[in-house]
Amino acid sequence: MQTTTFYSFKGGVGRTLALANIAAQFADDGKKVLVVDFDLEAPSLSTLFPSPLSTPGVLEYVNEFKEHQASPDVLDYVYEAECQHADGTLWVMPASHTTREYAETLSRIHWRDLYAHHNGFLMIEDLKKQWESRLGADYVFIDSRTGHTDVEGICTRQLPDTLVLMFQPDESNLVGLSEVWRRVQEHSERILPLFVASRVSDEDDEHDLLSTMLTRFSNALGYDECDATIHQYRSLRLLSEPLFTRSRKTTRLAREFAGLAQKIREMDPADEEGVSAHLDYVLQHGLGPDGARRHKILQAVNQYHRDNPAILFKYAVWQDRLGRALGSLPILNRVLELQPLHLDARIRRARLSAQHDEVARRTTEEDVATILRSPNANASQLSQAMGLRHVCAINVLTLLPHSPALGALEDYEIIELVDELGASRDLMESAVAIIQALPDDRMTDDVISHFVVLLIGLGRFHDAMAVSDGGRRPGEGADDQLLFNYAIAEWGASGNAPKDLFMRLVEQARGPGEEDSINYDQCLAFACWVIEEADLGRRYIGSALSMIDHRFWPQLSCWSYQMKSGDALREELEAVRALLDGEARTPVFMLGIDHDTTTRELFQ
Repeated sequence: MQTTTFYSFKGGVGRTLALANIAAQFADDGKKVLVVDFDLEAPSLSTLFPSPLSTPGVLEYVNEFKEHQASPDVLDYVYEAECQHADGTLWVMPASHTTREYAETLSRIHWRDLYAHHNGFLMIEDLKKQWESRLGADYVFIDSRTGHTDVEGICTRQLPDTLVLMFQPDESNLVGLSEVWRRVQEHSERILPLFVASRVSDEDDEHDLLSTMLTRFSNALGYDECDATIHQYRSLRLLSEPLFTRSRKTTRLAREFAGLAQKIREMDPADEEGVSAHLDYVLQHGLGPDGARRHKILQAVNQYHRDNPAILFKYAVWQDRLGRALGSLPILNRVLELQPLHLDARIRRARLSAQHDEVARRTTEEDVATILRSPNANASQLSQAMGLRHVCAINVLTLLPHSPALGALEDYEIIELVDELGASRDLMESAVAIIQALPDDRMTDDVISHFVVLLIGLGRFHDAMAVSDGGRRPGEGADDQLLFNYAIAEWGASGNAPKDLFMRLVEQARGPGEEDSINYDQCLAFACWVIEEADLGRRYIGSALSMIDHRFWPQLSCWSYQMKSGDALREELEAVRALLDGEARTPVFMLGIDHDTTTRELFQ
């Protein structure tokens, strides 16, 4: 149960209206909600949530306790109001009967005497417990009296978990609210505040009076920005339809109430949606300006959500990002107890376990194997599992091409996975096996193109020629990529550079830099070297080198037919330039190919 007090130092800020609208929204969303009218001098909740019966309320409850020194049953002092959700409930604990004796009944209650001599503190504590045990309320919303009063102290310091401090941004509210909030902070650090500027004007503020005053509130109350802002709403419809969150949901006022409602949910450590929203925020932005408040809420995750794998997983990720790997592991273990096929938890636990001893690394192997055998693994999970191959006794590269998840991946995901494997020669065979396992209808032009690159990188030139364009030598109109790769494959297979193909490529190619591709310009530079157009080749390789500082992701290099980046890529571009400058170099993909004459002679 989460208890929230709505307090304003002065009246007229729309405090009760905000409470009523938010309570109605929570109940209509299926929550069990109790509203309590502690604005005893000016009660109004029973008019917003009317009852056909005359129900006793707070005053009668207090007098009954005082007379008998025992807590009465709270069920006798509440009534059920209208709710628009079958699972939701909206109870009202009014201030009192609406009778002529109200003022007299109120005058008989002396709060200081009640607390000093009649166990008033214990009475309020027991009342709060009954709200939870007898009603089973998820949320209790208390409408507090304004100003400095005894009731204000009960409502702002003893009862609430969350305190909504509403104010119209003016001098008197600033002075009064600052003192109230100071006393709350001195009393308890557990109460979480929400600061809400209300009845904010839309009028032209040419002298920045409003922003100046809001800055003063921020400085005095110690927050960075308001949690919510409720603007003035000039409509006579409020006289007959005050619950805008029910009757006029698309209005700005209803949306602003809904925004404040979401903030209240986020203050409740037991509310799944609210805590999940906090975790989403900290995972994206860190704790942020409300760090202390968020941290306090998230500390209760294990208490309230130990059976919720979705929330526990986000919490484990957050702990890991804070550098608390040892704290994250037991949470991940709990996630996997609840949901053994939570693959994101599997891969994260596998990575963390891999950093520890031999016993922990067995967990890594178990998790990696589970991911590779699951039909529901995504491309990222498969990629991360592959990255753990060095700490696993199982042969990850053998299992990966047979993963049942590969068939469900999109073409671009297959290509990204293959490209990752293409960054290292010892992984290329696995990449080839992945493509070979695809059905014929998945062999798109893009997939075939990457297949050809892998085969050339492995020195399987005849296979590359057979796969490329159905094994036909490129004719007129063949695109640049097909021409270059086929020419390289034919050269590797026969030992003779097909200068006619390289010539056609250079003749039809776009100029240096026009494709905005390092790989394209590197390939053209290489082709220019073959046909002895060194000057043009230098322009292409110069263009490729000029792009390298702006490409932070791996690029395919035709020098090795592997994915390269950074200094490794620069080194291979410089190797092509060295060829153009007359140095004797042999491309990496040609090393070890045993042709006795033409290839060797041409490269040297």
